[in-house]
Amino acid sequence: MNQVSRSEAGEDLSAILDAAELEFDRRGARKPTMSDIAAAAGVSRPTLYRAFGDRTALIEAVIDRRASRVAARLERLFRETDSFQDRLVRGMLLIIEAGRADEMLAGMLRSEHGRYSDPEQIPTPFMAKVWTGVLDNARATGELRPDLDNLHALKWLTLVAMAMIRWPDPDNPGRQADERLVHTFLLPPFGSVDGPS
Repeated sequence: MNQVSRSEAGEDLSAILDAAELEFDRRGARKPTMSDIAAAAGVSRPTLYRAFGDRTALIEAVIDRRASRVAARLERLFRETDSFQDRLVRGMLLIIEAGRADEMLAGMLRSEHGRYSDPEQIPTPFMAKVWTGVLDNARATGELRPDLDNLHALKWLTLVAMAMIRWPDPDNPGRQADERLVHTFLLPPFGSVDGPS
C-alpha cells in the first residue's frame, strides 16, 4: 500500500488524531485497533493507513501532538520568567505534572512507544527542543556552568524528568515535594563552578 503524505490526507488527519486521542484516553494506547480508530474518526482503514502507515506511527503522532501542547506551555512560561533557575525549576515542574497527568506522555518518557524505545534517544527530541535555547541563553548570561555542554545537560534533564514522572515520592507526594527535590538535586549541577576554598 502506498503511503501518502499526512498533508495529503487533508481534513482526515485532524479527525483521525482527535479520534485516536479519545480512544487512547478511554481505552489505553494498546487496546484500540486501527479499525476502531478509523471507525471513530469516520474514515476508512485505507485512509488511516495512507495517513499514518502503521499503528506505531499513529501513536507517535498522537504523542508528538500532545508534546507540542506541553512545549507551547513551556515557551509561554519561559517568556514570563527572567532567570535560568526559575525557568529550570518551573519548566521541570510543568513537564513532571504534564507527564503524570497524561499516560501517553508518561509512556513516551518510559520509552514504551516506537522511536522513544531507543536508549540512544536520550535526551528525547522533545527535551532537546524545549531546553536547548534555555541552556544556550543561560550559558550566554553566565547562569550556566561553562564546562557543562548541552548534550550532558539535556541527558540529565531527561533522566530526572523520567524518574520523577515514573516514581513520585510515595512518602511526600505533591508539587511542594517535587519543587523541593528539583531545587535540591537539579539546580546545583547547573550552577556556576566554585573554585576551591
